[in-house]
Amino acid sequence: MVLLAPLGVRLASNHIALADLAGQHTTPPSTANTAAQPRAEQPTTTASEPPPTPMPLDEPSFAPGACIALGPLHGNRHRTVYLDAGHGGPDPGAVGTTSAGQPVSEKQLTLPVAVKAASLLREAGFRVVLSRTQDSTVGRAGAAAREQIMSVDDAHSDHLARVNCANLARANVLVSIHFNAFDDGSEGGATTVYDPSRPFSAGNQQLATELQRRIVASFAAKGWRVADRGIDSDEGTGGPALSVQGAAYGHLIILGPAAPGYVPQPSAMPGALVEPLFITKPAEATLAASPQGQQAIAEGIAQAVEQFERGH
Repeated sequence: MVLLAPLGVRLASNHIALADLAGQHTTPPSTANTAAQPRAEQPTTTASEPPPTPMPLDEPSFAPGACIALGPLHGNRHRTVYLDAGHGGPDPGAVGTTSAGQPVSEKQLTLPVAVKAASLLREAGFRVVLSRTQDSTVGRAGAAAREQIMSVDDAHSDHLARVNCANLARANVLVSIHFNAFDDGSEGGATTVYDPSRPFSAGNQQLATELQRRIVASFAAKGWRVADRGIDSDEGTGGPALSVQGAAYGHLIILGPAAPGYVPQPSAMPGALVEPLFITKPAEATLAASPQGQQAIAEGIAQAVEQFERGH
């Protein structure tokens, strides 16, 4: 969910070592639907080549383990995908409970999805930049965030850091990964959000459409029926704004346009934000917390990016 959870919530850390990202799958890639998703032929690397080393971009500007570039594992399309694992550190995002009563937070689930998607995209020849690789903010934490309490100013700075990382990466595509939440625990389904006000709004909409279609299809291919809630504009989404400036802005910072004094440099590439499941619905929280469910989302993201890139 793109709205911050109540301030001051503390949760256990979640960390993926950078060494685990260097040329390794988090889970084996699925062969589901591969016949219907042909990939462009790519030159393969030789067996003697070492896997690319994860590389921080502008390390002093970001938190440790944040804004990390990962080179392609096979071939090189010379295209970069920016994957933003929503929330992190003192910002847990939405909080839900699985069918077995296990509490889960959004920040714990977005990161493994991003890492799995990164693995698939690197295998397909893309360079991938991850906004974060551990349970942390993306920007250098302010005093409140260092105490595991996220202030409104800290949250705003962290959103801007995610945008700055995407631009620093010179990404061709941006995908921000979140999960949804609602007061009614029976509410569920997948949705994808895009910004219609950018110069590249047509690309935003095309990417959002492809992400929505592929993620829902990926669930279905594995036997999970998840309601297709379609795509939506980011104008007014995300729940109540955390500040007067945020309310006046009316967009998601990761996707939206420039605004003097609030978003000085917006993201410079087509992007969309996915919310594949509601973690406030126990059955969907169970799926979101499972490696199989996370892999299904990752495969949908990777397939959508590949299809989008074929047209650009």
